[in-house]
Amino acid sequence: IAEIGQAGSEQGYLALTGLPSWGIAWYINGTLIPELHLVRGTTYTFRVAGGDQPSNGAQYHPFYFTSSIDGGLSKTNDPSETVYQGQIDGQPADFAVGVYCEWQLTMESIVAAQNGAVAQCFEEYKQDLELSCNDQNRPYTDYTFTPDENTPDLLYYQCYTHKNLGWKIHVYDEANFPSEEIITEDCTVENSSNTLLSTNLPLTLFVLVSIFWYMIE
Repeated sequence: IAEIGQAGSEQGYLALTGLPSWGIAWYINGTLIPELHLVRGTTYTFRVAGGDQPSNGAQYHPFYFTSSIDGGLSKTNDPSETVYQGQIDGQPADFAVGVYCEWQLTMESIVAAQNGAVAQCFEEYKQDLELSCNDQNRPYTDYTFTPDENTPDLLYYQCYTHKNLGWKIHVYDEANFPSEEIITEDCTVENSSNTLLSTNLPLTLFVLVSIFWYMIE
């Protein structure tokens, strides 16, 4: 599931990627920009909810797969960037749009942060977020992707219209797919089943020391 959510300020997107953030980013299965681990020859379905109204740029984030660490191809027009197509209803597509859903800070959490409250890890921070969709009755868009022998070992999921909303995808041959556990300074993450991927997905968590509200022109 690919939805939009809060980027977590300096200790969120910036700390994970070393790149500046709009203040929002992709949440995959409810987690801020996890590194995804895919196997060649396996088809993955990403249920996309990044908005589908180009006239509302702040809520229009087409989801796509790219060679660019930054994304935002519609703005950069970078001739060196490669787009890795997925499919919608069996038809090739450079990107996917859909209903807009965002993990937003609750008013209570904003007040608490202003008073010095600090979340110690992502799961704690996530408790201060609530998912809001523009239309509760609309389904997400199913966007399938099958990495193959021509897919590089590293690519990125990003937003087609804005830079720096997504992060890394590692692609493996099946025989080389890793099984691992990631331990951070403040949170321990064990492998757990993930409905998006065909195998377990290690997630990187982090300490959030501040909260950032955003505006996109």
